Amino acid sequence: MPAPLTAGFDALTVEQRSAGDYTEGELVEFRGLMTDLLAACTASSARYAPDGKWSPAGAPQELDEAADLIADLSRTLSRTRRAIRKINDEARKRTCGPSALPQGDLDAPRDPSR
Repeated sequence: MPAPLTAGFDALTVEQRSAGDYTEGELVEFRGLMTDLLAACTASSARYAPDGKWSPAGAPQELDEAADLIADLSRTLSRTRRAIRKINDEARKRTCGPSALPQGDLDAPRDPSR
């Protein structure tokens, strides 16, 4: 039987968090973040697709509306991801120590040439 694809890559294995790794406050914060994210999606859907289909004001504003919608959703997702990453980092720090956190600025702009 061949070795599993992950053989020899234990250092790269991402540890799995369990509910016990998080404080009650962190779980409340996470649930609030997800509720806010879903509320933003619901509000966008009600505004731009009240009957379940894209309903723009009409051309040429349609492209501007689409760009605004995508930008709003992107910002909301980014804020949510950052906040969840902070929650996960705190749990990881508590359970694995500070050396378990990734090094460098994860929010730094990526080099497009790579």
